[in-house]
Amino acid sequence: MPYDLINRFILVFTGLFVVVDPFAAVPVIVSLTAEDDPAEVKRIAGRASLFGAAILLFFACFGTAVFRFLQIDLNAFRAAGGLLLLLTALGMLRNKPKAAGAGPDAGAPEKDDLSVVPFATPLLSGPGAITSVVVFSTGADASGYLAVLAAAVVLVFLAAYWVLRSAVPIKRMLGRSGMNVVQQMMGLLLAALSLQFIAQGLVPLVKSFWVP
Repeated sequence: MPYDLINRFILVFTGLFVVVDPFAAVPVIVSLTAEDDPAEVKRIAGRASLFGAAILLFFACFGTAVFRFLQIDLNAFRAAGGLLLLLTALGMLRNKPKAAGAGPDAGAPEKDDLSVVPFATPLLSGPGAITSVVVFSTGADASGYLAVLAAAVVLVFLAAYWVLRSAVPIKRMLGRSGMNVVQQMMGLLLAALSLQFIAQGLVPLVKSFWVP
């Protein structure tokens, strides 16, 4: 039994780490926190990792029941995640990463929002990661396996936190001018990625309605 649990842990941890892919979020956090100090960047990285882990743990335990009860198609969920990313990308391209902040007093709440959207979800705990934990949880026929799944999620996001912290030395190296260039480039790439997510969700949905 312990040997089986170790094998399960390695499988789940590897699969989730690849899907979560915290390295892909580093350029985004670098660009969206261009005007923040290192302590704030570390705080955002910590909150994003905490919220991301909480989201996946929730869906690991209750995801199948939630989707079944609300009759939500995973493709619709994927398209919604792409829409969230698209809104963030448009703000980056307008050079307004804190897009909802209309005034000077709006800075603090928007920094908190960055921890949840877009970092915790959909960048880290996106549709792919949520679908993965739901699939893994369907095989959790014993409490030991569910504990293994939870442990894998926690360790993946501990690793994600240390990866996201690398944004601090990257920002220091690039400087303000380099950060402006990165922000525009990442805004364009993030927009393309978000449109891909939306298409991957909408195309199967449309087919399901029109194909008998």
